[in-house]
Amino acid sequence: LDACPWPEPRPVWVLGSLDPTGEAQTFTLRTRIAKGETESELEGLLGKRISVSHLTDGVVAFGGREAADAFAEENGPDLLVFETSSGELFQMASEARAVVVLMKGLGAMPSARMLATVLRNQPELDT
Repeated sequence: LDACPWPEPRPVWVLGSLDPTGEAQTFTLRTRIAKGETESELEGLLGKRISVSHLTDGVVAFGGREAADAFAEENGPDLLVFETSSGELFQMASEARAVVVLMKGLGAMPSARMLATVLRNQPELDT
């Protein structure tokens, strides 16, 4: 997501870790984003459809604390869970030219490695 889907601020939980100086840093995964506008322009110029995308940082966020804790526990002792507001999260992501990867409605939680693979290879994501 590159824009907040909620009209009112709400709590969200993000993953992070501590750098060597003890400062918190956000846990991100490289995320492929389709560039539909560029594809349309190229199709108009060349007469054929060409898939265009780019990789950007995706901030992994959760709508519930329990899901965030479960993901952190499954994926290593260095992952921490931080609470923030949805507005602050999307502002931070925008300033960093990142997107938000909102984990919701998952029955089984994927591993960080599996999630990284899906996000990197996914040709089209909701933005």
